[in-house]
Amino acid sequence: MKFFVLTIFICSASLLFSQVKKRELGYYQGTISSYTINTGQELLTVDSSEIIIWLENDRISFKIDNKKYKGTYTVKKRNKRDYTLKVKLGFSDIEEELRITGKNKSIWRKGLFPQPDSVLHKLKKKAVVW
Repeated sequence: MKFFVLTIFICSASLLFSQVKKRELGYYQGTISSYTINTGQELLTVDSSEIIIWLENDRISFKIDNKKYKGTYTVKKRNKRDYTLKVKLGFSDIEEELRITGKNKSIWRKGLFPQPDSVLHKLKKKAVVW
């Protein structure tokens, strides 16, 4: 019985400590650079897009140009104010990877192929029109 209670306590404590700190939450804005897609018959060019990420305590929202996506995230790795997040959006089975650098107040987003990687910087909440 003691072992069972101790196991539950350790698991719940690890979940609490793996959350993103409050000062890292908020709005981040950046640009996805233009890129080309090879369809096998022709090369298509995709224009650059503005991306805004709204990081909350228990969920995450993406706004790419005029499209909005919501999902959840889990903290895979944490080192002081640096985090690696795995993001699961509702429309896709593919997990995205984000790296938060708390000291620089930025997020690095690994682009889904063929999208390039992008860097987003933290904004003040009042500056965002969601």
